[in-house]
Amino acid sequence: MKASQTLELGFGMCTTKSNLQIALLRALGIEAKLGKALVKTDYMSSFILPAYLKRIKKKKIKHYFTMARLEGQWFRSDASFSREAISMLAEKYPRQFSHLVGAKFEKGKHFFVEIEGEMMDTSSEIMREKPFYRHGNIEAMNILLDKRQGLFMPAPHWIRLTLKLLNDDPDLAILKAMAGLMGDTEKLRLAIRERNALYKNRHFTVRSFSSP
Repeated sequence: MKASQTLELGFGMCTTKSNLQIALLRALGIEAKLGKALVKTDYMSSFILPAYLKRIKKKKIKHYFTMARLEGQWFRSDASFSREAISMLAEKYPRQFSHLVGAKFEKGKHFFVEIEGEMMDTSSEIMREKPFYRHGNIEAMNILLDKRQGLFMPAPHWIRLTLKLLNDDPDLAILKAMAGLMGDTEKLRLAIRERNALYKNRHFTVRSFSSP
């Protein structure tokens, strides 16, 4: 997913947020790359819906973040963990994360949650990532975080019912979401067709009046 698409959506996950952050930093003339680290699954339980948590067998989860080069040194700058995300972590693991609540990016200091990580030269391997919820997908953790911090984009009417279903029946929730998406897609198709028809009529009228 392109950085511009993440900006248009108004939400994302670690991969897409990092891609957007890197693009913004580079636009400002700041050298930036992608970083990757493993995060303990136990820590991520703060964000994961109960119905999904039992499906996760891995002890660690891959997490991506931004590396920015400032004054000749690479710093980790993790845009995924917002104020609300840190608060959710601190509520369940106060000893490990309470000191990060209210923390801000400071000159000469890293900002990250996990400890071990590596820097990557390219973000090509994550460009195929999209922040949409799929059956058994770990990205479902975004749902609770979005609920806490509030969506940046207006949510369709079927989202509320889908969120209720996710706790008890994820499979049914996926079907509900698919039905809602198909309905919205059809509305979008009709709107685009109507707009194109208006454009063609307007263009034809202008050409007709301008003809000798």
